[in-house]
Amino acid sequence: MPAAFLALKIAEVEARNAGSEYIEPEHIFIGLLSPEKVLGKKSPSANDRKMERVAEEWEAIVTLLGIAGHNATVLRRLTRAAHPRGKSDRDRRRVPLSQAGIECILRAIHAAGGRTVTAAGLFSAVMVQPGTIIHDVLAEARKCIAADRRTDVLLPSVTSLIAGGRPMPSLNSDDIRNLFDEIGRYRNTHKQWMQGSDEYSAIRLAINRNVAALAVSFLEKEDSEGLISALMLAVPSSTEEELSCAEIITAIGELRNEGKTLPDDLKSRINELLKKLLKDDRGRKKEREK
Repeated sequence: MPAAFLALKIAEVEARNAGSEYIEPEHIFIGLLSPEKVLGKKSPSANDRKMERVAEEWEAIVTLLGIAGHNATVLRRLTRAAHPRGKSDRDRRRVPLSQAGIECILRAIHAAGGRTVTAAGLFSAVMVQPGTIIHDVLAEARKCIAADRRTDVLLPSVTSLIAGGRPMPSLNSDDIRNLFDEIGRYRNTHKQWMQGSDEYSAIRLAINRNVAALAVSFLEKEDSEGLISALMLAVPSSTEEELSCAEIITAIGELRNEGKTLPDDLKSRINELLKKLLKDDRGRKKEREK
């Protein structure tokens, strides 16, 4: 678990620098939001493929946060500022995990079900019981997002999923069908918005945030059927995005029919598509016309 392991090493440094007696979930949270600490210092002799996989795992977390409108760097700084600081002890060789930290890792291992624990899996484990500090930081960040993007809201069922209240593996078929129905109703209700307007872009972005939330969860589980269903609800903003979405859905379907898993290059294409779907183009049309 290269990315998850590196996040824990960063968490230990955070705890040591903050003078904390133990590594707490908020230190792990900061570690998961600090990819540049490792990726930005990659040596020429480093295993390139290994670091690429680390980057991909961290990118999944950044994408997941982006779905809810969060910025990883902002959250990291807010969490660090909110955590009580003691006297820094940089000479300490090891900082042990707190009980909450141990339980967090055990949740990630249990959820992995014998597979490698990913950074996204560790992130989900933190979010199941985030603790007061992380909860307050996210609440404060959500207030800022709501003030800036009043129409970019996740639907209630998807919001609970992102918040970690009910991890996707625990959702049964009826839960998932209800999620899709809710997004479908929202999409049909707002079809009348004129394409190209800021109102249409806001509704498109709101729908795609919900779609991407589901897609990321299904991608983590490698659930091809769910992934296809999620992407079919997306609202592309260009012919290029529409074609890309159709090609990816077709590729996933062919692999599913052949009983094959999703290759890394297809996963990368899916993540790139989700980034494009989440692009906020409101106001840009008017700027181009000036």
